[in-house]
Amino acid sequence: MGKMETKEVIAFYALSTNQGKSFEGYVAYNEEDVKEHLNVLFDYKCAYCEMDYGGAPLDIEHYRPKGAIIELDPATYKPYKKSKKVPALKPGYYWLAAHWENLLPSCIDCNRRRTHEYRKVGKEVTGKGNYFPLAIGSTRARKHTQHVALRNEQPLLLNPCNDDPSQHLHFDDEANIFGDTERGVATIKVLGLQRDPLVRKRHRVLVLLQNSIANIKEARVALKSDPDNEFAKRIISKELKTIRERYLVDSAPFLAMVGATVSAELGI
Repeated sequence: MGKMETKEVIAFYALSTNQGKSFEGYVAYNEEDVKEHLNVLFDYKCAYCEMDYGGAPLDIEHYRPKGAIIELDPATYKPYKKSKKVPALKPGYYWLAAHWENLLPSCIDCNRRRTHEYRKVGKEVTGKGNYFPLAIGSTRARKHTQHVALRNEQPLLLNPCNDDPSQHLHFDDEANIFGDTERGVATIKVLGLQRDPLVRKRHRVLVLLQNSIANIKEARVALKSDPDNEFAKRIISKELKTIRERYLVDSAPFLAMVGATVSAELGI
C-alpha cells in the first residue's frame, strides 16, 4: 500500500497545476498495523520525549513533514514574527510520507502545536507541527529526485533512530534538560522538551533512581572499610538489580536521562 501511495503522490505533484495544493490520499502511514509495529519498536513510548503515553492519543509523526514545511527563525527556533513571516513551503517531503524510516510514534504534546506551561517563562506554544529546521547553509531537498540533496541535508532536530542523545543533551538533578549542541538546543525548543508537566514526570523517576544510587554509594563506602561486609554487598546487588530491571529496561521511560545519570553517578 505504501509503495502505491508513493507512486500516486509523486504523480500528483508531477503536474504543475498541483504545486501548492494538498494531496488528500495520505493514508498508509496511519494504518493500524503501522501503529502497532511502531508501538512495539519504541516500547509504547514517544520517540522524542520517551514518555510512556499509556493509552493517551498517539500520533504517527513524520520526521520530515509531508504536507508543508514552515521555516523557523534561526535565532530563536520559534516562528517568525508576523512582520517577517515566511510563507510555508508546499508540499513538504511528500515522497517520504509512507517511508518507514520517516515515521515515528509521538505523543501529541511533542508533535502538535499546543500551549504548555514553562517555569519562569509562563505559557508558550511548542510542538513540532510542520517545522523541520536545517542548519544555516544546508540545502533543502524539494523533490523526490533530489537524492543527493536529501542525503546532504543537515537537520537540526535529533532523529531518535539515528542520533545519540548523550552527544547533544544533558539533564540536571532536577530533571531539567539542556542542549550541548545547536541540534540539542533546537530539539528542546521545537519539541518543548522542557515543558513543566514533562519535567515533573522526569523528576519523579529521577528521585526514585537517585534513592537507589545513594544506597549503592553508601554501601560502596562501607565495603571500602570492610571488604567482607555481606550486608553492603547485598544492598549493592539488590539496588543494581532494581536499576537494571526497573529503570534501564527498554520499556522504561526517559532512558536518555536515566542512562546518563547512572553512568555519571555509578560509572556503569
